[in-house]
Amino acid sequence: MREAQTNVQDKTKEYLEAKRLHLDNYKLHLESFDKTASMHLAAVTVFAAAAIRGVFFLNGAAAIAALTANIQPETKLYIVKNGSWGAICAVICAGVSYLAQRVYMAEDLHDSAERWSKAFHYPAPQRAWHEKGCLGNSLSVLSIIFFCLSLGKFIHSLACLPPLFQG
Repeated sequence: MREAQTNVQDKTKEYLEAKRLHLDNYKLHLESFDKTASMHLAAVTVFAAAAIRGVFFLNGAAAIAALTANIQPETKLYIVKNGSWGAICAVICAGVSYLAQRVYMAEDLHDSAERWSKAFHYPAPQRAWHEKGCLGNSLSVLSIIFFCLSLGKFIHSLACLPPLFQG
């Protein structure tokens, strides 16, 4: 009887140790996944910020080129206005991108909480209406639209400056 009880205790200890090792391994996997996702998001954010900053400066450069060019005043004013609208679109693009990243961050935090809750058997938090995915995607599309508008304004400004490129 005593031997059977000792055998059950040993098996229980082995089971609990195996379960602890499994949970530790799962925890490391989740932490690695969260870290990788965070690093990827940070890299994408840096590249997006550089692109937005670049198109902002391009529009400013087009406006400065118009001011220094030997062209009609009406054309100068048109190009400066065009560059200004392009710069405004770039600023709006940056603001909308920031809002999209905030929504994505909330979604990622919720997804991470769901993974942890499944691993350790506690209830997952409920998603708020703005964390369903469509708001972040909509804001991203809006940001891309403003980026394209800004880039289009720059290209249009260049098209209005043909004397600069003629010998």
